[in-house]
Amino acid sequence: MLGTQAKDRQHTWGSAETVFVSWVGAALAVLIPAALFLQGAFPVFTVVWLAIPLLAVTRSKDAARVGFRRISWKVFITTTAINLSALLFVSVLVEPWSHAYQALIRGAVATSHPDTTFAWLVRYEGLEAWAGLVLYSGLVTNFGASICKIISVFICTNLILCV
Repeated sequence: MLGTQAKDRQHTWGSAETVFVSWVGAALAVLIPAALFLQGAFPVFTVVWLAIPLLAVTRSKDAARVGFRRISWKVFITTTAINLSALLFVSVLVEPWSHAYQALIRGAVATSHPDTTFAWLVRYEGLEAWAGLVLYSGLVTNFGASICKIISVFICTNLILCV
């Protein structure tokens, strides 16, 4: 049941809420040591993107309210394949003439305290660098940004429905 459909029902703390709070808690706990270890900039926006949904879930006891709910493995794999394929297609199509991602990486690592998502590329080489980038951005940075987008859509939808 989605958070918008469950306004009248009292929620109880369940496994989805436990997994969500554990994941967000671990992501927040990793941010400071990662910034220190990588000699990177402190990720203020990532903290905000993670802290606000954490507060929403702890107050409402409803992880679905921020888009975190159980889905089947089939849906997960299908959605992941579609998203990664679309991202790869757009990157291959657009990046060679725009160099947008190249400029983003250069800007993110150009300072003495690079963004912690991309600092892995500065501090390490080869497979270690890319593995660190993928794991950190997938489990911390993009997770927080995705939750923030879901909440933004939820808020905008509710504002539109209220008008």
